[in-house]
Amino acid sequence: GRRLISRLAPEPGAAVPGRDNYQLVRQLGASHHNETWLARQPRTGDQRVYKFALDGERLADLKREVTLYRVLRGALGEGDHGFVRVIDWNFEQLPYWLECEYAGVNLMEWATEPVSEHTRLATASRELRLHLLLMAADAVAAAHGVGVLHKDLKPGNILVEPVAGHASDVKQPAWRVRLTDFGSGRLLARRVRDADGELRLIFRTPNWEDFVHLTCTEIRHFGAGSVQIMRRLRSLLENL
Repeated sequence: GRRLISRLAPEPGAAVPGRDNYQLVRQLGASHHNETWLARQPRTGDQRVYKFALDGERLADLKREVTLYRVLRGALGEGDHGFVRVIDWNFEQLPYWLECEYAGVNLMEWATEPVSEHTRLATASRELRLHLLLMAADAVAAAHGVGVLHKDLKPGNILVEPVAGHASDVKQPAWRVRLTDFGSGRLLARRVRDADGELRLIFRTPNWEDFVHLTCTEIRHFGAGSVQIMRRLRSLLENL
């Protein structure tokens, strides 16, 4: 595949910034403003994934992902509903980051992994392919059920890992699918309830007064030097 260029510029084995007990292993992905890295705890071997925002422009994406994950967890509970778990975050110092559980390789890597003389996808049974598809669909349905849209579903955001102790045979082990990266997501529901129907979260919707206040504030700021605009703004307020 293409070679990833890191703007963070760490060396493999370097400590995660602000997380000295984890060492960076390899870069998993990158865009112009963020990078994703696999990290490992040297003593325990525990693996984590870190999503770095290299400036404030993409900090909003990290915050959105945390918010939507908390909505999903609050509405659906602590069980495995097909989403990558967000463990911690740093929004105070550069580089900003999210710490997530390691949930396997993405679907594209899984499908193209060599198995004997073929790829894993080529050797996968029809039943296994349908099973992976249904697990991804169940996760999407669970998110939609509480009003959360992912908005960036693609092979790179669908992770696949083997389920320990549940292999049916050597050639066709059991697999688990989870969705990751809700940084482009959206919340449709304004009232989020848990599985028991209890109201957990309310998102306030702007009303008429909010829009009038915003409009008048913008006009006042940008038209402060115009006598005509200020007169018309005064007339507007007097006739509301």
